[in-house]
Amino acid sequence: FLSNCCKGLLKPMIRVSILLVFIILFPVSVLSSVQVFVAASLYGAMREVVLIYNNSNVKNSVHLVVGGTSTLARQIENGAPADIFISANKAWINYLKSDGKIKIEKVEPLLGNTLVVASRVKEFYDFKLSDLETTFFATGIVDAVPVGIYAKQALISTGSSSTIFSNIVQMDSVSGAIAMLETRNVDYAIIYKTDVINSNKLRIAHVFDETTHSKIEYSIASISDQTSKKAEDFLKFLKGNEAMAIFQKFGFKLID
Repeated sequence: FLSNCCKGLLKPMIRVSILLVFIILFPVSVLSSVQVFVAASLYGAMREVVLIYNNSNVKNSVHLVVGGTSTLARQIENGAPADIFISANKAWINYLKSDGKIKIEKVEPLLGNTLVVASRVKEFYDFKLSDLETTFFATGIVDAVPVGIYAKQALISTGSSSTIFSNIVQMDSVSGAIAMLETRNVDYAIIYKTDVINSNKLRIAHVFDETTHSKIEYSIASISDQTSKKAEDFLKFLKGNEAMAIFQKFGFKLID
């Protein structure tokens, strides 16, 4: 699925521009921190994890760069200074590895999630998947953004007609899909369960059976050209009991 969305990736000169943008936008104190590129759907939990870590580590700090997984992967490919990449699927990490420009030191599963159809909280009525064939709904780009990829798989698996795909408003991140729903630009969104349970504006209208799509698994990758002892220390914290308790609080599934 990555072949079409990644055609015409940025050229070397633009790679230099991206690095300059990072240098201009972020002061030296930020650039000297551990740079963690994290999928948008993890932001709430990761913000709390990083806050606790930074408050207890005077000599080490972590800076989050948040965005859609596909967008972050392209930024890393083109020179953005990431120490750690947490992707909403493993495919984009595999893409970086196969590209050959980025050395991935190790890849580990971190967390799981559940795919749902969400609606606004005050709109209560019976929902059927066939309702998506008569209205607009948002999700990620179905051939690039992980939540969109899972959504496409689930819709096909559940027997939805091909016309349903003309009703999808495709966004470059799960955050964009949530915003479309919250601002009443669409009636539904296919997003993650954690996005709904951590919002007071949304409710779950439908839960997709996990057999209808690929396993939702957040993977964490160490970028070997960047990874330092400071990054290794944060990785250890990230996989520890304190951080995992926060992820569970936000509704994420732990990986056995």
